[in-house]
Amino acid sequence: MRRVKVDLKEFFMSGAAAELARAAGLHLHGDFKLLVQRALLLLLSCQFVVSPRDPATRHQVIKGSGMGLIHGGDVADACLTNLTEQFFSQASLIINFQVWVYMGF
Repeated sequence: MRRVKVDLKEFFMSGAAAELARAAGLHLHGDFKLLVQRALLLLLSCQFVVSPRDPATRHQVIKGSGMGLIHGGDVADACLTNLTEQFFSQASLIINFQVWVYMGF
C-alpha cells in the first residue's frame, strides 16, 4: 500500500476568464451558481495592467485569476479544488489506482 500526500501552498491559476469562472463554480448549483459565475466573469474580464515603458496605455489581461487582487487567490483556490475533485473522483482512476481514501482539508 502506498500513501500519497499533495500539499500546495502557493500557486497561480492561469486560464481565460470564462474557463476560470466555470471551474470556480463547479461545486455550486442553480441560480447561485449562475450568479457567482457571472460575477467572476465580470471581475476577471475587467483586469488591466500598465507598462512602465508606456504608462499612458492600458492593456487588458486575458489570462489569469487576478494575481495581486483581492479575489485572485480565492478564484485560484476554487478552481484548483473543483478541478482536483473532479479528476480524483473518476471511477476509472479510483479502480485503476486502487484508491481507498481521498480526503481534502
